[in-house]
Amino acid sequence: GDGLGLRAVEFTADGRAGRMAYFPGRPLAVTEWSGDTVTAVWADGLQPVVGSVTLDSDDTVAHFRPFAVSPGLVTSATMMGGPSVFLSAVADGRGRTLLSGGMQYAVYSFDRQGRAGPVFARTDVEPELMSEQEFGEFSENLTRSLRAGGPQAMQHLGGLLEQSRSRPKPYFRMGSLSVDEKGRLWVVTSHRTGAGTAVDVFAPDGAFLARLDVPGK
Repeated sequence: GDGLGLRAVEFTADGRAGRMAYFPGRPLAVTEWSGDTVTAVWADGLQPVVGSVTLDSDDTVAHFRPFAVSPGLVTSATMMGGPSVFLSAVADGRGRTLLSGGMQYAVYSFDRQGRAGPVFARTDVEPELMSEQEFGEFSENLTRSLRAGGPQAMQHLGGLLEQSRSRPKPYFRMGSLSVDEKGRLWVVTSHRTGAGTAVDVFAPDGAFLARLDVPGK
């Protein structure tokens, strides 16, 4: 996915750009690619949309709007009046899309028709503020991300930094969700456990299984 060019680009094994398709809004996450079809989450004004585009075609299908299905996701995935820059999404390989904004510890699931499924959540994890080092890294990453979106995106930088300094840090960020071959959800959290990072594992039905301490960042 190319957030600046609003497109999905297919690359060959030797790194050459091949087929492409354009999204009708700013892409937030690409979740699946099968044949000619790319499934993704994109922004339509103030709301995210889960839909699909066809490579080398103008065909675009909006499947559903998650905010309309799960009001709880609105709180988790909204910043500065629009879809959160922390929005994380993944397909589980079983026809479901999992979405979270990371501001609450809750990952919402939806089937292909947009019907809500299990919620993967923890209520026992206390929120944390960013350390000075974390805020510095966050500031650099956010600036780089918004700069790619052009002047219109950069105008939100100051507000986002101020908001992020005073509020608890996200429980997890973009690219933090993964589903294994057994359908278990793995969540790379923003919480530190000693010298490692806390990784939580959930069963396909949403039940919490374990927290692992992975060494390193």
